[in-house]
Amino acid sequence: ETAQASVVPGQYTSTETVPSGWDLTAISCDDTDSTVTPPPVAAGGDGTATFNVSAGETVTCTFTNSQRGQIEIRKQTLPAGAPGAFDFTGDLGTFPLSDGGSTVLMDLPTGSYAVSETDPVPAFDLTDITCDDSRSPTPSAVDIANRTAVVELDPAEFVICSFINSQRAELNISVDVSGYALGTEFDFSTGGGLDPVSFSLQDGETQTFSNLVAGQTYTVNEQPPPNWVLDEVICSEPPPVCEVGSVIVTPEPGQTVNATFRFRVGVSGSIEPQNIPSLNGWGLGGLIGFFGLAVMRLWRRR
Repeated sequence: ETAQASVVPGQYTSTETVPSGWDLTAISCDDTDSTVTPPPVAAGGDGTATFNVSAGETVTCTFTNSQRGQIEIRKQTLPAGAPGAFDFTGDLGTFPLSDGGSTVLMDLPTGSYAVSETDPVPAFDLTDITCDDSRSPTPSAVDIANRTAVVELDPAEFVICSFINSQRAELNISVDVSGYALGTEFDFSTGGGLDPVSFSLQDGETQTFSNLVAGQTYTVNEQPPPNWVLDEVICSEPPPVCEVGSVIVTPEPGQTVNATFRFRVGVSGSIEPQNIPSLNGWGLGGLIGFFGLAVMRLWRRR
């Protein structure tokens, strides 16, 4: 809107009291000897233009107001409902959020606001940040490596930024033995950054790898000791790649992967223990008779 008045030459002032929900962000006059209150002026404050009008002069002063906006910060975990509270700091203050939680900051002046999440490692990784103002003339920027969103708030804008955390995974490697295996050690090697890089297990024991980064690939390999055969590798659902002698797993967020290596007594390689057909099913008496007959034939030959 515009207000006009005819005045005699002299000095004049025009003052605005800024209403709630607004900021006076600029005052300008089109002559060279006017003075103005430096902006911005917040709600409840006064902004003044002082201008000198000469004979026949028209002076125009413009007061520019910007409506305040809102910013909402949301927290999401993968999988949904994963436990934990995540701390945020920055220009909007300090606050914690859990999965599904949010905080809304209202009545904010136009400008830039940096919001950062405290590093959630080792239980989680911050895997994404999204802000919904990509079509704005001044879109917000995100920096996942530094866990920060810089929100560019325009007049009257409502910006929502979501911080998404992926829960780390767990891998359990177990040994199950068919037969007598007291004290037998089964050796394993690992890849993909698992720690330790090698380990040994006996029957019934388990090696647990915790805090594995979701989406990263890990491997566990086993070579049976002499006189033992690896029958199979049994894996949990959703399954990793389980092959004879190895497990290749790329865990999902929050997943617990269980893999059991099942061994039995045998001969390493392709040779398997076989039954003797002529003796199969004879029992102890049959064996004694067989060996007695062999001795008798040997005595007769003498």
